[in-house]
Amino acid sequence: MIYVNVLNNRRKSYLNKVPPYWYPVYLNTRYLRDIGIKLRFFDDIREEIHDCDVLFLSSRYFHLEGKDPEGKQSVLEILSSFKDRLGKTVWFDMRDSTGNTQFEVLPYVNRYLKKQLLRDRRLYRNAFYGNRIYTHFFHEEFGIEDSYEEENVPLPEEEEKKIGLSWNPGLLDYRGGGRFKKAFYLLGDRFEAKYSVGHWLPFRSYSKIHDVNLMALFSTNYARETVKFQRKKAIKILDQLDDTTGIIYKEKLPLKKYLEMVSRARIVLSLFGWGELSSRDYQCFSAGSALMMPDVSHLETWPDLYIPKETYWPVEWDLANFEESYRYLLDNEALRQHIARTGQEKYLKQWSREGRRNFCERLKLILSEL
Repeated sequence: MIYVNVLNNRRKSYLNKVPPYWYPVYLNTRYLRDIGIKLRFFDDIREEIHDCDVLFLSSRYFHLEGKDPEGKQSVLEILSSFKDRLGKTVWFDMRDSTGNTQFEVLPYVNRYLKKQLLRDRRLYRNAFYGNRIYTHFFHEEFGIEDSYEEENVPLPEEEEKKIGLSWNPGLLDYRGGGRFKKAFYLLGDRFEAKYSVGHWLPFRSYSKIHDVNLMALFSTNYARETVKFQRKKAIKILDQLDDTTGIIYKEKLPLKKYLEMVSRARIVLSLFGWGELSSRDYQCFSAGSALMMPDVSHLETWPDLYIPKETYWPVEWDLANFEESYRYLLDNEALRQHIARTGQEKYLKQWSREGRRNFCERLKLILSEL
């Protein structure tokens, strides 16, 4: 048995046994145990945390991005002590985009895993304006500027071998629902974690009637102009459409109502925010709607749910072809249903027994490479 301890802030709830990012680990407790992996979670540093074979470190526990130089140095000293004492430590970078990284920890950990990475790792040796490849694009192409710049340490070439993928937010729990429904789901998860049973996920078939042409609901309440630029441009384009009948945008809906409307949408528009990937993507897959989003062929993630013109319809980052793409998809029902079906099938597959075993084998592979 391989014993793995995880240092991460614990959600203060009796039913939620682990923080959201570690949901697939908790859900697959039985499968992981069957292949010889046992995990324990810690919400603080104490002596028992060293009693393991491997230590997983969550970036959300340390909050490097919010610390001054003295605070960062204190974190690095803690990481150094873990590595010296345990020998096997893995840093899980949970920040939202491919670009905002924490490479200053690389000398102090054995592996550095991120939810999504640039396919061309050499790009990490450069600095991006706004620490995101797309905010850099908006700055260079349109002269958009931010009042705040966050420092990022470039990737040292000799440390590149430590970089790898963990898993993307598609493996988190987006079922939503009211208080009693959530309690029902969480109790079911506890049973599922203990026994080898199937995972129940509510979904709406792509073949059902969808009577809303487009769902385009997103916030523009960002402090950085480069981050909200794309979203503000989308609203401007939608405002200028000849016919907005059947388009829902510039509204605020509670989650329950939002999920209901997504299940009625023919097309769901998901745009970049702090990161490239969004909960809207997975809610769209579950709802059986066709996902439209900016092209993400620049990134690599796991599971790989993002296949252009198969699981989502890509548009240009500056949305130059957004209106054309929207009308094209709206007029081509067969293509739209193909995208909705393929996206939903791939999304649901990761929750099947086969998909869950694949997740466990991936975690086993991560451990074997240390």
